[in-house]
Amino acid sequence: MLDNRLTTINMYAYNNTSMIVDVTDKEMRVLNKDYKDFALIMKALGDENRIKIFDMLSQGERCACKILEEFSITQSTLSYHMKILCDSGLVKGRRDGIWMHYTINPDTLELVKDFFDRIDPSVIAIAADAGCCKGD
Repeated sequence: MLDNRLTTINMYAYNNTSMIVDVTDKEMRVLNKDYKDFALIMKALGDENRIKIFDMLSQGERCACKILEEFSITQSTLSYHMKILCDSGLVKGRRDGIWMHYTINPDTLELVKDFFDRIDPSVIAIAADAGCCKGD
C-alpha cells in the first residue's frame, strides 16, 4: 500500500523552488498532516469493542471466529467493526476459506506512532504558559 516514490515538494522558504525528494507515502502523509486519514483512524479506535479487537490483534493474526469468541456480539456486528478497522487502514484482512483472518497493518501503525511521537510535551507546557489571553 505504502511505497517509495519520487515526490515534488514545494519549498516556499527557498523562493518557491521545487525539490525532488525520495519519500514514502507515509512520510508525505505526516508532512502534509492529512488530518482526514488520522480522523478515520481515531474514529476507528473510538469504540470499546474495536479497541479490544485492536489489542487482541497486537498479539498476532486472529481468525474472525476467535475474535468472535471474546465478544457477546453477532457475526454481522463483528463484520461491521472489522470493516471500520480495515477501512481506516489500521487492520488488514485476508480470506482463508469461509473465514477472515486479521492483522494490524504495520505501515499505518507506524504512521500513527510517528504522529504522536512528533508531539513534544515540553512545547505543550510552554504553550500553556504563553499567556496569550491574559490581557496584555
